[in-house]
Amino acid sequence: MSKPTILIVDNNLQNRDFLESILSPYYDLVSATSSNEALQILVARKLKIRLILFHLTKQIDTWLPLFKDIKAATPFPEILGYADEENIQLAVAVMKEGAFSYFSKPFSKISILRLVEEAIHQINIRERLEVYHQQEKIDQDHLALLQIARTKLNKYILHSDAPSKPRILIVEDEPLYRKAIASFLEKDYQVIEANNK
Repeated sequence: MSKPTILIVDNNLQNRDFLESILSPYYDLVSATSSNEALQILVARKLKIRLILFHLTKQIDTWLPLFKDIKAATPFPEILGYADEENIQLAVAVMKEGAFSYFSKPFSKISILRLVEEAIHQINIRERLEVYHQQEKIDQDHLALLQIARTKLNKYILHSDAPSKPRILIVEDEPLYRKAIASFLEKDYQVIEANNK
């Protein structure tokens, strides 16, 4: 199984080296020395970035607009902001913009690994929920189509010499869909299930 990819955005080589030494055994890493470079990596979409580690400087105005651009360009990856020293204003600013969390020096290997793991876990949950909602929408669309088909079948049966409980053949490779369609129709029809194979 491939390792999740993390993007580190920091122009400080020491910080990057330290974070890479902690994270490289568990994650694939990509580095950017500026927010613009990070944005180019994200917009190119050649890599599936799961998490962004974003270095924050004291001058909030220098990074905040690009932070917003990065956040807008990446619906799924979480962002962890970090600073060279404890700074409540930075923490508040980055959390208000939707960062997953914030940490500062002195860096702790254990706490960084824990935060990164929690952020990746959060992303996985969000993606699973998105897939579930998409599936739910597909199921609702299928149900609407089935209701239309049922109405048309009923009209056909009313204007023909069809038996009182006509037979319907359902051809569908996915067993769950076959069962769902069958359970929807079996009250009024004799249902025969088959797949394409």
